[in-house]
Amino acid sequence: MSRVVKAAGERKHEIIVAASALFIEKGYGEVPISEILDKVGIAKGTFYHYFSSKEELLSEILERRLQQIGRKADEIAAHEAMPAIEKLRSVMGIIFMSGRGQEGFVLDPTDERHLLMQMKLTNLFYGKLKPVLLAITVQGVKEGIFQTGDPSDITDLLLRGITSFTNQSFREMMDPGVAMQKIKSIGLVLTRVLGLPEDTAVFPVMSPQGEDRR
Repeated sequence: MSRVVKAAGERKHEIIVAASALFIEKGYGEVPISEILDKVGIAKGTFYHYFSSKEELLSEILERRLQQIGRKADEIAAHEAMPAIEKLRSVMGIIFMSGRGQEGFVLDPTDERHLLMQMKLTNLFYGKLKPVLLAITVQGVKEGIFQTGDPSDITDLLLRGITSFTNQSFREMMDPGVAMQKIKSIGLVLTRVLGLPEDTAVFPVMSPQGEDRR
């Protein structure tokens, strides 16, 4: 059988898709590189042409997911006719829905490589979401909906606080019931910091399984 030659971008994409599926199914730590090779149908040398390690592959997968979240959030923030509270609700939904069903990507906090990866991803997440949430906060203040202090400081405080909280609670939040309780707590903080009535919904209505019921 003749060897199938594919464009570099296509082959790399195949590796990422196959690895993502395996990580979701079995968990990152339970999938050896050899299993990824078998699923894609490539030799070890081909894998290492694109990725220096399984950790680098995981990092790229997670970075791509964050890029996707950032693009969706940008689209929401750019919607001129949408009120700020609805934008906030939609962006929060995107952020927290993205973690559902992703148990296979949970990083090991005892592994120094994973800690470094988490720091890198946290900084990427912050860089993508800070401008979006800042724009929404400024809009909310102009609309008279948000009653808060300096929008930049408030956005920074909220985003860093939420990021730290969810990073520390990520394993627990794999349990749908725990996740709903954590999200409720985050929502309470958001309403208070933004000066909203406590019964204001800052997340889309979701089932315990994470389904958006809007």
